[in-house]
Amino acid sequence: MDIQLLMKKAQEMQTKVKKAQTELEAMIFTGTSAGNLVKIEMNGNRDVLSVKIDPSMMSEEVSMLEDLILTAFNSATEKAREKSKEMMDEATGNLPLPPGF
Repeated sequence: MDIQLLMKKAQEMQTKVKKAQTELEAMIFTGTSAGNLVKIEMNGNRDVLSVKIDPSMMSEEVSMLEDLILTAFNSATEKAREKSKEMMDEATGNLPLPPGF
């Protein structure tokens, strides 16, 4: 096995991973609950950018509203996680890499 070829492939993969990470950071993921009455937007770093609550929800029990916010947050997080995995698998050619690579 040619070590230089292996190093070149590793550098190419690293470049692809960095590009995918940059693209993910710019993406917006929206999680919703209660038929879009509660919406949470987050970026690819999973930083929450906005929380939108339909005014009609303000008459609901606080605990119900809290549950709907949690559901929307988890929905957005899962979308970001799935897209991240998809993009990293593509960038690495589906190689099983250690966490944090």
